[in-house]
Amino acid sequence: MSTWSNQGPAIKGSLGLTNSAMGLYQMVISVGSIVGVIFAGRVLHRLGSRYISLVSYLVMAAGLVGLAIAVSNHDVVMACVFTALIGAPFGMADFDNNFEAGEIDRKSGRNQVPMLHFGYSGAVLLGAALTGTLISANVSASMQFIFIAAFVAVAAVAGSYLIPSANGKLKSESHEDAGAAMKVIDVLRNPRYRKIVIIAFAFVVTEGCAVLWIPITLTGDGMDRSAAALAFTFFAGGMALMRVIGGRIADKLGRERVIFWLCIIAAAGILVFMGTPLIHLPYIGIALWGIGDSIGISMAVAAMSDDPRGQHAKQTLLWVIVYFANFTVGPVLGFISSMVGNYLSFLFPLAALVWAFTVRKSVKPQNA
Repeated sequence: MSTWSNQGPAIKGSLGLTNSAMGLYQMVISVGSIVGVIFAGRVLHRLGSRYISLVSYLVMAAGLVGLAIAVSNHDVVMACVFTALIGAPFGMADFDNNFEAGEIDRKSGRNQVPMLHFGYSGAVLLGAALTGTLISANVSASMQFIFIAAFVAVAAVAGSYLIPSANGKLKSESHEDAGAAMKVIDVLRNPRYRKIVIIAFAFVVTEGCAVLWIPITLTGDGMDRSAAALAFTFFAGGMALMRVIGGRIADKLGRERVIFWLCIIAAAGILVFMGTPLIHLPYIGIALWGIGDSIGISMAVAAMSDDPRGQHAKQTLLWVIVYFANFTVGPVLGFISSMVGNYLSFLFPLAALVWAFTVRKSVKPQNA
């Protein structure tokens, strides 16, 4: 995902897309992810975490290879098709990974999700650094996609078989599955869960804006592609650092206070980045942005997992909303940027953070 996002300028140029068209293209991966999430719970019931991971990542690798060919041939339609084939298994894998993370968090009695999310952030950081290095070495975007696809395929086989085969499967007699009959609409009727979903939406919008639009904004402002990729590394680095230590911070401060400070830090970072044409401190703003955006979604996953009943339905709602947030980021930013410019388009994630700030009390543990 990091390679795909950091190669956004190359994809945009190869396919001849305008800012608005690029926003629509970026929407494709979220559409695929939403479809994947919708079916993920049912597949998880039957296959379990091991096999949903194995299949998801292998399909994702195949999608990357197809995207490499489409970009080389400047084929917009095929690029969209293969990008969707990256998004759908990504959504299924993300659902499964976070289902497992929530179970680990609940059973441990501590805030474990931030460190588990570091696996993703560490890879984003590595991907951003690797992309910048390969761009500097004049390696094409298509070759990078093929290289990453090969790595993903090997990692899929090795990693998936480390997951116990029974994980994620429903057993009607178990306590954890007592709420298996709970539907997504039942979860949506609960005011606490609705507010938790708002927090997840806000932090995913904030992250998506960075992932999709930081490289495009900076290259549009005259920065070369390798420097823009390096700038994004500051965002990924801030997220990775906080996810390593964020669990301990959450254990001491509590989830509500963590959300309080995350909103403030992320908003400050976005404002500094928006002021780049005047104060020229994009790297500082991007780093603060990454730190503030780091563990908001982790707090939402943990809060949703307090009660084991209806976990599949709760995770389905959470991740459908998460990918709806990703779905909105590309077209909304593309539209706003075409009207007021790239930097002012970041008022969108600022507004989302304000919304999350107002409902932060919902992440308190249920027994608090």
